[in-house]
Amino acid sequence: MDPITAAIVSALAAGLADVGKEGIRDAYQGLKSLLYRKFGPQSSVFKAVEDLESNPSSPARKAVLQEEVAQSRADRDPELLRTANYVIQKVQYPSSMKQSGTGNMQVQEAQQILAASGQGNTLAGRNIINGRPGVVAFVSIVLVAIFAFVLWQIPPFES
Repeated sequence: MDPITAAIVSALAAGLADVGKEGIRDAYQGLKSLLYRKFGPQSSVFKAVEDLESNPSSPARKAVLQEEVAQSRADRDPELLRTANYVIQKVQYPSSMKQSGTGNMQVQEAQQILAASGQGNTLAGRNIINGRPGVVAFVSIVLVAIFAFVLWQIPPFES
């Protein structure tokens, strides 16, 4: 079974309606929203997920989802695979990602939720501003121009 189907099946089997399963529910919703964003609400993959949600114990619906994931090549998308692995990790080890007293664990949890929800990307442990490349490019150009102007104002060294 591919990781995406396995993540969806395991999250549904873990029982998303339970009160203590917020982390699993959030991770699953992140995977589902990523599928929605990449393939659209009318896609066969997204419809197969919704069908499986209505009857999670159906082997036929699991097989249909697995087939749709393979046909759409969703199992080759690195972002979907990363999110699916995160869901599987949350199902297998729900308490390992709980917030501890340390700020580092809270930052990691926030970054993983952002990555799973599709609302941000993490790279080298830092949150990347998603959707604002124009602002970042403009600020970068202005800073380079200021640096160049300052270097231009320095008189040359004479020996």
